[in-house]
Amino acid sequence: MTAPEALRRERQPISTGSLVLATMGFLALAVLYLESARVPAASPIQLILADLGFLGLVGLVTVFAALAAVRSRGPERRLWGLVATTYVVLLAAEVYWVWIIATTGSPPPPVYAPFQIIHTVAALLYLAVVASLTPLVASHPLVRFRQLLDVTSFGIVVYVVTFFLSVTPFFSGVRGATPGDALVGAVYPTWGILMLAGLAWPMLSSGGGYRHTAWERFLAIGLAVYAIAVGAWPLWFAWAHDISATGEQAILDVLQMLSHYLLLFALVLRLRHPDVRWSPPREAANPKLLGRVASYVMVAGVMVATAVVIGLAVVAPAGSLARQVLVTASVVLAGLTIVRTLLTAIESGRLFRNSMTDPLTGLRNHRHFHEQLRGAVDLAARFGGSVAVVALDLDGFDQVNDRHGHPAGDELLRQVGSALRGACPDEGVVCRVGGDEFAAVLPGADAETALTMALEVRRNLAGIDTPDGRPMTISSGISLYPDHADDADTLLRLADGAAYWVKRHGKDHALVYDASVVTELSPEELVKAAEEQAESGVVRALAAAVDARHEFTSTHSVAVAAWSTDVGRRLGLSEARIRLLETAALLHDVGMIAVAEDVLDKPTTLSDVEIEEIRTHPRLGERIVSGTLPEGVVAVIRHHHERWDGNGYPDGLRAVAIPLEARILQVCGAYDAMTSPRPFRPAMSVAVAVAELRAGAGTQFDPEVVEEFLAGLGALGRLQTDR
Repeated sequence: MTAPEALRRERQPISTGSLVLATMGFLALAVLYLESARVPAASPIQLILADLGFLGLVGLVTVFAALAAVRSRGPERRLWGLVATTYVVLLAAEVYWVWIIATTGSPPPPVYAPFQIIHTVAALLYLAVVASLTPLVASHPLVRFRQLLDVTSFGIVVYVVTFFLSVTPFFSGVRGATPGDALVGAVYPTWGILMLAGLAWPMLSSGGGYRHTAWERFLAIGLAVYAIAVGAWPLWFAWAHDISATGEQAILDVLQMLSHYLLLFALVLRLRHPDVRWSPPREAANPKLLGRVASYVMVAGVMVATAVVIGLAVVAPAGSLARQVLVTASVVLAGLTIVRTLLTAIESGRLFRNSMTDPLTGLRNHRHFHEQLRGAVDLAARFGGSVAVVALDLDGFDQVNDRHGHPAGDELLRQVGSALRGACPDEGVVCRVGGDEFAAVLPGADAETALTMALEVRRNLAGIDTPDGRPMTISSGISLYPDHADDADTLLRLADGAAYWVKRHGKDHALVYDASVVTELSPEELVKAAEEQAESGVVRALAAAVDARHEFTSTHSVAVAAWSTDVGRRLGLSEARIRLLETAALLHDVGMIAVAEDVLDKPTTLSDVEIEEIRTHPRLGERIVSGTLPEGVVAVIRHHHERWDGNGYPDGLRAVAIPLEARILQVCGAYDAMTSPRPFRPAMSVAVAVAELRAGAGTQFDPEVVEEFLAGLGALGRLQTDR
């Protein structure tokens, strides 16, 4: 939950006047009910009128909860749907109660089977409402099921303790009470204790980051009051058998009435603020110590209690009610323990698999790779044998993320993962060890087997196109135990070194480590590689900041870099010059940072003064990057607006006096600018842009660069389609 959302959750003020009116309303309702309960030998009409306090409140909560369910979505709709369903059941119970009084002239006995059945359904629904307010709903289904078993086991233990230590001794002094009454009576305290424990759970398990809204607090208090009233049902039963105790009996009824009133107040608060989003609380990553201790104590207590219950069942008199209760509880608890043990084993296996699996590609992860590599090397060292390591590094993957976004990159990685899995031999394992880096461990493999796998990966990836329409390529390095190294760490470094060598010498190849060709990356080389990666990240971040100044250039620099590097390779530039060209392309418009936004976004023709301001950006860009980036990059940024005929700026260079990289950049930049919308014109079609490039070849643009660019454009199938 974001900070603004957390603040919004607190903006639900409750006026003092509203609280006073609500309190006075409830007090009036309670006084009327208590006074009616004091009337001796009340007539059926008086009893029905007294019950209208329940009937009216339950009916209002039902209507308001249904309205809240209709107006909300997601988890909150389920919450209010459960509340509405619960109160429909309670409403049916109250209507049934009134109907019995109207037809018989008196209320039913304290333990009345049909009424108890309806309240059992309500009990289950109430517990579901409480569960929806806990972190339980945000857990994995296996976790929820296991926790449900824990709660059920805890409830059975509480029932047995309540039945033997509380309800049965208490009912023994009540005139007319039967053993069956005690069986029913023990259900109610159990019900209340489970509800109170469920309401306390979020406070114990949350890390303090979850802020409860006003309506949540009133809902929780209302449920807690109901739990207390329900848990005290044995007292109500005892008072019901004492003719002189009608007032005390009515007090418990007022508690239930208060719970309904609080739920109604919570619903009113919620309906007054329908714009505030709600989601159930989530368990903190590091739950409070008190919450963990409470969970452990509950599970340990249930395990101990199960053994005690089984022991008591064995020594209980044969045929007695006590033995029947204990045997039934023992069987259920033993069954739940067995199921919980199985679930715990399944859950542990799931967690172990998840800890070893990359969630995006489905391949094993970095941790699993290192464990497999060390294990394979240890086995080969003990019993003789070989191990091959294949380091795989995708080519140009960063450009996919930068140009098309992470969703497109994630989809491409999923396809790559499938291709790698299909190429890996059955005895090997392929893992994702970095963002666009993969590695395979092949126990018992020789150089030929490892090279075959790497080439199979290359063929598989050739069938996967990037969003730009280019085939996906990969650079691979291979090292062998014991031929190249005798420990896992060195083996991996050599494979990485071979892959890095391929990356620096053309990419899209596989190479078996050879000390005469590839040297293990030294600490200095590792630092240099890290610096290059860091510099690349800074360059791309700066390019993104330039492009983000307005919507019309949101991907301009990245697009120009992609076109430029393609043309550079077609012209046979070295990898060093390709990297220089890419950096210059990403930063060619960095001088635009100093140009006023009203000039950049002007929807009409620019004035001469504004044109001159725009034309300062190559020199400004040169000043910004000078001293930070190589001289070659600085020169390309300065000269990327020179023209082949010498009429460009800032220096009026012509023909081959203009750096080749700047000539490439000018063609690619012009194409992307023409096919993108601008404040003063819509985007041109590809056909029109191509015609403009051909018309400018030999005057504005280098003719050879134009031809190579158009050749690449045609290979991508874009000559007949609009952007």
